[in-house]
Parts: sequence; structure tokens; C-alpha cells
Amino acid sequence: MTKISEPMKKVLNSDTAYDIQFNGLKCSDGWKISIVGKKMNDIYDLYERLNTYLVNHKISHKIATRKRLESNFPEQNRKLLTIYVPNTMDINKLLLKVEYLLKGYKGWHDIKLPFKGYEVYSGGICFRNDRDEYGDYIPAKNVK
Repeated sequence: MTKISEPMKKVLNSDTAYDIQFNGLKCSDGWKISIVGKKMNDIYDLYERLNTYLVNHKISHKIATRKRLESNFPEQNRKLLTIYVPNTMDINKLLLKVEYLLKGYKGWHDIKLPFKGYEVYSGGICFRNDRDEYGDYIPAKNVK
């Protein structure tokens, strides 16, 4: 697990951006994994547990900042880390790895799941495909 630096803590405490984006391999198949939480310490914990692995494997992801956490967007302010599954990667294998890296993570406790359009994998790990059969984006709020 990577210890979070003070400069990164400052970035994550941003009140100007909702997320910090890390780009990686092409992710047009629509699969994404979201990890939920409710406090700044959860954001720090998720960053420490997952960021190095995701960056080293060139997996696109975004992590929430204080602005998202404190926003008044139901559900959105609880999705603290979103992973965009690369086209070349099996989502099931990535879910297993994320679950392993999050062993003992408790930030998801007391959060009502699943969110609209998502399935719960385990703990605070949820996933969905945000593309229709034509490859067009489907917002979670439009999922039936």
C-alpha cells in the first residue's frame, strides 16, 4: 500500500474539481467499477490501496475530491473511486484484484446499495456497463 503524500492530500481536498482523473488504456466497452465511501479518510484509503496498482497497469480511473464528497448529488457523492475497465481486460479478474486490494476496507458500511443501474460485487464494490448495444452512453439515471 502506498502512503499518500501531503501534496496529494491537498489535491484531494480540492474545492474546484469533483474528481482527479488518471488516464490509461482504451476503455470503450463500457464496463466500470465504482467503490463507495462517505468520508475524506475513505478517499485517502482508496487512493493508498488502489492508485499505484491502477497506474502501474495503465487502468484509467478517477478519484473523488472533497468537492464531490460534499456535493449535493445523491449517490454521486458516495462514488469515491471509479475504475474504467480496459477493453483488453477481463472485468471479473479486475474485480477479484480490487476486492483483494480492498480487504478490510470499511468505508462502505451504512451506505444503501445498489445504486441505480449498478450491481453489487462485494462490500462497497459496484459495477455496471454504461453502453447500449450501439455503444452509446447510458447515464445511470436512465437505466430501467
